[in-house]
Amino acid sequence: MKDEKEQPVPKTDSASGLDGIFRGLGTLLQTAAQLADMTDEATELRRIGSLGTGGTRAVYGVSVRVGPAGKPRIEKFGNLRQKPGEKPSIDEFREPITDLLDEGDHFLIVAELPGMDESAVQWKFSGQTVVIAAQCGGRKYRKVLSLPSSVSNQGAISNYKNGILELRLCKQNSH
Repeated sequence: MKDEKEQPVPKTDSASGLDGIFRGLGTLLQTAAQLADMTDEATELRRIGSLGTGGTRAVYGVSVRVGPAGKPRIEKFGNLRQKPGEKPSIDEFREPITDLLDEGDHFLIVAELPGMDESAVQWKFSGQTVVIAAQCGGRKYRKVLSLPSSVSNQGAISNYKNGILELRLCKQNSH
């Protein structure tokens, strides 16, 4: 075995260390923007701020995740909407980050609903559509999901803990 010489570690102060972190975040956001451009979606960014003179609160972002076969999946969230050629508008409800997973005989839906009491979280489904809604204080969430196939009216299980809703819906004819 060869003796390896220890390489000196360059000394950095906290300012240059933070600069590196911010450069890394900038690179991450730039990469997400490039991914979004490839898929005609928005960038990997979460912004909270005021819009207009009334100080209306706007939240906008996307979640970029790598799905099966390495294909990126980009999902928008927040309450800021913009149609091509129009000015941005702010919806009353925020769209939460959600995941829809096909687990064989059922679908698992995971939705992030921070700041909600369990009693404020509601969901309903019909055929291939699921609607998740929550309202508590000044926060309002609403998400409409289209499922790849119909779900059964029986066997649904939900759990809400620490701002995360997990919803298991059995596929129709999978009992």
